[in-house]
Amino acid sequence: MIALPAKFRIKIYNGTGVALAAADVNVKVCFQKFASDATVVEGTVQTIYQNAGSVANATYDVGAWIDNSTTKNVAFHGLCYTNTTGAPNGAVKVYLENSTDGTAAPSDGRGWVLIEIPHTAAGATTRPVRI
Repeated sequence: MIALPAKFRIKIYNGTGVALAAADVNVKVCFQKFASDATVVEGTVQTIYQNAGSVANATYDVGAWIDNSTTKNVAFHGLCYTNTTGAPNGAVKVYLENSTDGTAAPSDGRGWVLIEIPHTAAGATTRPVRI
């Protein structure tokens, strides 16, 4: 397990062979942090990524930067929802990318892979995601 960085975002790669429609990928999580007595405090469910528009095959899409420098969350757990139409034959990869300043980011495909979700038939799938 790695601790969450001060600034991070979610990036996806569509390798399904078909375009993903808007809102076909959602990452919803509960953040966790330590209280002053060292107990783990869990937050409410938040959507930290949803593709706003269509994502063509063999392309990346990024979410907004999340500033964790004041909330100081150390981890999250939740679910990743994906949906495909047509005749997919490949996977959606979900990455976590960090930044020191909220602008510079790793090159495409160089973040931490949180999950790879294979699709060999049209339809929705839900998978756990954790860091």
